Amino acid sequence: MPTHKTANPAKLTLADTTQASLLRQASRKGNPPASGEFVHKTSSNHINYHAAPSTTFKTCFLRISFTLPLQAETAAQYSIIPSVLRRGTARHPSLAALAIRCEELYGASVVAMATRVGRQQLLSFGLQFPGPSMVRNGQKLFRDVIGLARELICEPLVIKGGFDPAIFASEQEQLVRSIRAIVDEKAS
Repeated sequence: MPTHKTANPAKLTLADTTQASLLRQASRKGNPPASGEFVHKTSSNHINYHAAPSTTFKTCFLRISFTLPLQAETAAQYSIIPSVLRRGTARHPSLAALAIRCEELYGASVVAMATRVGRQQLLSFGLQFPGPSMVRNGQKLFRDVIGLARELICEPLVIKGGFDPAIFASEQEQLVRSIRAIVDEKAS
């Protein structure tokens, strides 16, 4: 597997992330993808995109993952980042405001998680939304969902140069409870 440079998520561009551009790229190569096959594209800023076009499903799922080396010193700090980021953005500073935005996007839903895969830690952000062919102005919906994903990652809710202290404390306590539950389950 090739090694990729770390990408700067602030440099995400809409052109890099549209499903249509992935499909056009595959078609230019003379091999339009079959339903369920992945199309891969690497952008100029070293971000890898994968799309699996399908006519089987009525919803789409967009996931953006960051792979980091798993280290004891940083694992807990990295684990809390997705949970804090999914609680609000600069434009949508609360869960309620974010929920309203998701409803405007035909009931899109947001997931964020930190997981371990071998010696790597993955920070993932996902959005599930109706497929562009299922709604009027589907390509606009797709662009808007990409915009919300970018907003969640690149435009977090910041207060005095840091995360909202109340949100951070809440998510920190939830992380501690989750870890204790895992330890308790293993002990029993």
